[in-house]
Amino acid sequence: MPNLDLWYNFGFVVCENLHAERSLAGLYMHMLLGNRPTLDYFASLGITPMDFPPANPPTCPFEQFWKAWEAGTLMDLFDTYGNRGLLTACGESIDLLFPDLREFLSYPGGPESDMRFPRPSVWRLRQFLAIEGANVLTVAPTISRAAIEYGFKPGLDARTRLELHAFYTSIFRRGVRTGEVDGALKRGKLDEVADRWYGEPVPERVRVVLRAVSGAGRTVSANLGDGQSRDHDIQYMWRLRYGYGRGEEHGEESPLTG
Repeated sequence: MPNLDLWYNFGFVVCENLHAERSLAGLYMHMLLGNRPTLDYFASLGITPMDFPPANPPTCPFEQFWKAWEAGTLMDLFDTYGNRGLLTACGESIDLLFPDLREFLSYPGGPESDMRFPRPSVWRLRQFLAIEGANVLTVAPTISRAAIEYGFKPGLDARTRLELHAFYTSIFRRGVRTGEVDGALKRGKLDEVADRWYGEPVPERVRVVLRAVSGAGRTVSANLGDGQSRDHDIQYMWRLRYGYGRGEEHGEESPLTG
């Protein structure tokens, strides 16, 4: 389930649908248990498969698996164990199936990993998008902060919120890489690349949000390295939390203020 830490920590956030989640779960199972679950299932039916991978391929000890996750080297184990069997037979690789998984799992895991080795907030945005009916006021703070950073501020009207959710969901399904979105946010360019990523002009309400988010990002980016980045980060989060949008300075109604 997308709201669970295990779902996020072990990379299921890179999956676009339930089928992809099941595929990734199968790779974890193959790494740790090999073919034994499948062979046990066939045995329970009284079937002896003739053309099947060896019953006992090399598997990863759980202690090694856990330590690799904590160290951010879990993909090394996938390279060793996860590409065996059916994936190799099909000429596929984990990187082909899940292009963002290697980057995600390169960050160390553990209870304090979000504080000591924080991933870019775009990953928590993807978790937010995967949670059915997610609201920034009810999800975990780490998820809420990321969603607000990408425009889902409290008080956003329902129509704009739905259209913004559809925009982000669509661009990830169209193959836009997670790192590209993170880079565009940091450079203040989300509004400039939105139409190309979306495949058509984005709804005007979404454009207003992206323009505001991009403007805040440009403010932070322009001041990094001048000794004032902390102050500008504070101003950035203040703007995200308490309001921005076209026309607000002149008292006009904005879709971001409801």
